[in-house]
Amino acid sequence: MHNRLGWEPWFVTAIGLTALVFIGKDIDMEEAFAHTELALLMFFISLFIIVGGVEHSQFLEFLGTFIVPYVQSDLLMATIMLMWISAVLSAAIDNIPFTAAMIPIILGMEAQGINVTPLWWGLAAGVGMGGGTALTWVLPRMYLSLLSLKKWPKMLVIQAWRLLLGCGSERACRLCL
Repeated sequence: MHNRLGWEPWFVTAIGLTALVFIGKDIDMEEAFAHTELALLMFFISLFIIVGGVEHSQFLEFLGTFIVPYVQSDLLMATIMLMWISAVLSAAIDNIPFTAAMIPIILGMEAQGINVTPLWWGLAAGVGMGGGTALTWVLPRMYLSLLSLKKWPKMLVIQAWRLLLGCGSERACRLCL
């Protein structure tokens, strides 16, 4: 919406929040915050603060100077390498922070006139593969396991994982884990 109107994203967000304040004035905020998982919210706030700091430190542009010559010489090989590097790093550190860090690098290459469409696809395929292999895989599963342990504190961790992984028996769960 902000691109069509020519407005900055922060301004559109401010308008949306102001509208929400007027629309939701009858909502009990204490009750709404009681159902909010602040730890998860703080994780995402911290993630984007760190990525923003790394972006403004010019570190990503520094990395881009090493990557651009390879992309310009062989786009196919660069896309395949990005896919596999994304898979490995997404498995190691999680796909959300890695993707958030890679977006400015690819946008910087696009600003230099490089066709980055294959790189977007390579990044998407790589983080999809790598994100599904890590223990931190799928943040919602970790979140659900923490919620289930809060709700049923006597539940063993193996029982919680078996429930979340959909394993029918303990033997099948050992195979899943």
